[in-house]
Amino acid sequence: IYFGWNDIKWYETYDGVFPIMSGLKNLQENQYSYRYMRIGEDYGDVDEYFFDGKNDENIDLEYPSMIRRFDDKYVFRCMNRSKEQER
Repeated sequence: IYFGWNDIKWYETYDGVFPIMSGLKNLQENQYSYRYMRIGEDYGDVDEYFFDGKNDENIDLEYPSMIRRFDDKYVFRCMNRSKEQER
């Protein structure tokens, strides 16, 4: 099963994020495999975790393939805000 979200503030203590991270911990504690990847706003803000559990060791899980897209409109809005702040 694959899950994905866009435009979410991903802090492990947030109400909507904590259950997901707890679920991954539970999978690992019960020896079930998972793959996890999170891409943040900044280029270097990437997390990848995986676990290969004994309960499904004969199943090969694929690793997530994520693509960071370039949002022209967002960049131009930021550039215009910077110019306005300089004035």
